[in-house]
Amino acid sequence: MFTASIGSDPAYSGRAFQTRVDGLTGPVIGTLTVASTGGFDDYTTQSVPITPTKGVHKVYLVALGSSPGVADIDHFAFTRPVPVP
Repeated sequence: MFTASIGSDPAYSGRAFQTRVDGLTGPVIGTLTVASTGGFDDYTTQSVPITPTKGVHKVYLVALGSSPGVADIDHFAFTRPVPVP
């Protein structure tokens, strides 16, 4: 799971961040489409599942969209999903 604390203005809603491995053009393991939070200083937690990946890789967070940007990210994390009993 890719989870980020994101602040996004309504005009930027729908833009996305891709999580890629092994390079800027490497395989996409997840895409988070950003939902508006009401403004760049109003952060909410947004998440997306990612493809399970084994081994050691360099990870790239790629902002998709036109200038001037996508959203503000305060912090992010990669976590394993909690199994359902």
